[in-house]
Amino acid sequence: MDNRKRIPPKGAEGERWRPSLQAVRAEIERLQKRRDRRKEVWGIISRVLFVAMAVMLINIYVVRIATVNGASMQPTLQDGDVLLCSSLGYTPDYGDIVVTEMDVGEGDLVKRVIALAGDTVDVDYRTGTVSVNGERLDEPYILESTNLKGDIQFPVEVPVGRVFLLGDNRNNSVDSRRSILGMVPECTLLGKVYFRVFPLDRIGAL
Repeated sequence: MDNRKRIPPKGAEGERWRPSLQAVRAEIERLQKRRDRRKEVWGIISRVLFVAMAVMLINIYVVRIATVNGASMQPTLQDGDVLLCSSLGYTPDYGDIVVTEMDVGEGDLVKRVIALAGDTVDVDYRTGTVSVNGERLDEPYILESTNLKGDIQFPVEVPVGRVFLLGDNRNNSVDSRRSILGMVPECTLLGKVYFRVFPLDRIGAL
């Protein structure tokens, strides 16, 4: 018996298949392109997530968008005006237009700061005037004299940590004259209004 190892004959059936150098290069190029596409997709996703996070943080800590609802701030602001406000480093001051998160069913609540903690506010409905610490305010920004009464009794002292807010349209405004809102906690202020961005014909700083 012949125990010698038989060598398979050469030919298409006997030879082990080996890829050509060109095929290997093509496969490497295909894999490289697929890896590049994956990197590109993840790059786009990461940029989108970064932008979304940045917008969210800016909206929370730097600039917020608010929309005026109703006529309570006429003539300064009109219904539908779109505003930019910011709470970054903000401390309430007299005359500031602010947005508060207090909800009285009007959406974004935009009012003007009239008095701060420790101040005494008095409203004389006979003369339609407002006084702070005994001094009558000069208010060129209001639509008309303050004649609409609320259920708050005057004079009243503003508690610590709160502000007294009024709308510029004194006879069509839910504000600190009414207990439904009262004197607003400073912590609820979303920021001071700095700019009107819409409508375009009234765009500008406030």
